[in-house]
Amino acid sequence: MTRHDTGASTGYSPRSTSGHPTLSSPYATFPTSRTTRNNHASLSPTPPLSSRSPLGSRYSRCIPLPSQTRAPHVDLHPLLQCHPRDMAVPPLNWDLSRPRFAVERLLRRRSGHTLGPYLRELATNPALPSMTLIHPRLAWPITVHSSGGDEGVTVADVLLAISDALREKDHDGWGGIRGVEKLQYLEGKRTLVGLTKRGPDSEVWEMNTE
Repeated sequence: MTRHDTGASTGYSPRSTSGHPTLSSPYATFPTSRTTRNNHASLSPTPPLSSRSPLGSRYSRCIPLPSQTRAPHVDLHPLLQCHPRDMAVPPLNWDLSRPRFAVERLLRRRSGHTLGPYLRELATNPALPSMTLIHPRLAWPITVHSSGGDEGVTVADVLLAISDALREKDHDGWGGIRGVEKLQYLEGKRTLVGLTKRGPDSEVWEMNTE
């Protein structure tokens, strides 16, 4: 990952969508989305990878799309960064086998868990309406949509979209085994430790799991 993925290294001082600094977490320089809808994220019907891909039939391939922002760099929220990680925030270490309601419960409680204060904060700065995630063991990219319209994708949107995607079944056997949950393709590496940008100008992030 380049240093552009660390909010503190870019000199940005983002503000909340309401125009005031957010105090929703100890890392108060990242903006917070105002929206708290229950329908936080969804998986777009992206076609599976062709078996003729040079990376192999079980690797995601994304067609480059026009940039969603005019900003020279897109910074990832420190909680979602893999390396280098900002020590001011706790490690992500999110168990992907947890059901969707585990994230929704944290959104309602707002406290009692180290990740709770960060879930409503925007996943990127500047805000993006959607994010594309890939994993080397998955044959499908995951598209995360903002639950707040043009307010931007939040940290909760990212976790909810991943949860929904991994619990879908591979009905066509594109990943190798027909009928299994896509979570099974992670082969035991089910702890999300962060995201890594695929390139300095890319708006595609790779999921890092252990």
